[in-house]
Amino acid sequence: MSAPPNDDRRDAGFTLVELMIAAVLLGLVLTLVGSVLIQGLRIQSTVQTSTSAASSSQLAAESLARGVNNAVRLEVSAPAAGISLVRTVSRSDDGAVPAGTLVCRAWVVAGGEFRTRESTTAIAAPTSAAEVQNWTLLATGVEQARRPDNSVIPVFTDLGNTSLDVAFTVDAPNASPVLVDTRLSALTPDPTAGLTCF
Repeated sequence: MSAPPNDDRRDAGFTLVELMIAAVLLGLVLTLVGSVLIQGLRIQSTVQTSTSAASSSQLAAESLARGVNNAVRLEVSAPAAGISLVRTVSRSDDGAVPAGTLVCRAWVVAGGEFRTRESTTAIAAPTSAAEVQNWTLLATGVEQARRPDNSVIPVFTDLGNTSLDVAFTVDAPNASPVLVDTRLSALTPDPTAGLTCF
């Protein structure tokens, strides 16, 4: 009987050392992929909150600008601590009502929210955030803007002659707050317009 042929082939399969090296390499690759994925999700979350804050601040600023630009009279007030209010007598921009119809509009910052309301009758100045909960919500996370020396800027500053400065921030968690800082003027002031809104 003859001995089996000398075969230099190894047995099919992997050695324990090869399996351990493969496991370590797989662990490193999965760790890198996982950290890239987690970082991507964090960035996506930051971008979403920043975009949301920018959108709501833009909505609030555009609503106020449209109302003030159509205003024939306006009033800026702070009826209670922590409440900033602008009320106008404005020409309606609603296509469902006759052109030039006057309406009362108000915008308030109270309790960290920017809200608005429109009415055909006078709008009372709210004295608490609870009084405006049924007004249309435009933005949340609203705070007074600050100067470089950290002093607070009023949300609405009456400049007379139907003009006002507007300055506020909208909080964007995990990102810088969105700043709105603008000057608005009524294009058609008429202090004798017939509707009483304030």
